[in-house]
Amino acid sequence: MLLTAGYSYYNHEKLYRFYTKKYFEISGKSDNYLTKSKKLYHDGRHEELNDFIETLMFINPDDYKLKQIAGLNYIKLGREIEGAELFASTLQAGVEDGREIPNVVRILFRNDHFGDVVSFFDRGVMINDVNMSFYYGASLYLAGRYNESIDRLKHAQFNGFTGSEISYYMALNMEQTGNLTAAASYMESAYSQNRRDTGIRLSLIRIYRKSGRLKEAEVLFRSR
Repeated sequence: MLLTAGYSYYNHEKLYRFYTKKYFEISGKSDNYLTKSKKLYHDGRHEELNDFIETLMFINPDDYKLKQIAGLNYIKLGREIEGAELFASTLQAGVEDGREIPNVVRILFRNDHFGDVVSFFDRGVMINDVNMSFYYGASLYLAGRYNESIDRLKHAQFNGFTGSEISYYMALNMEQTGNLTAAASYMESAYSQNRRDTGIRLSLIRIYRKSGRLKEAEVLFRSR
């Protein structure tokens, strides 16, 4: 009975998609739909585009370029993680316009979607962009790809990316590879820039202890 119901629903959806698509073709509404979607997006008509594009995605579920526009539009409408995830799912189509990609990757990174960030890296998307290099480096570290992580973080650092986060991830990489002297130096830099971050503080204590710097670890442990 459940199989019959599921089969009926599947066929109903197929039929509805077929007739909706035919209606769009006959009415002329499907003409240059991708061009119209792009224009609505670039004109800032995001609510109008949302209404237009939802139906188009239903009748064209494999149009990845359309999904990219929809993803970017979701972000503009405040549905950031939904939009970033949708955009990330379309990379097999390639990317025509890279201007929005750093923001997409930032959203993914800040919401712990590190695997999605790495998927951009593996496709060579904006590989030498400074901000992207940081997001790639941090995400590659979390994926256990330490040599690639260090390479991207160094690139970001050399080209002017600064702050406690990059020092933190450089320190973690150095710790992972056994270079505790460099790990302590980087983590001290991260801590000096952001003393309120508990994760940085605890990581510095751990590195001090691994390095045999027990007195410094104790002092830092007792400090508030």
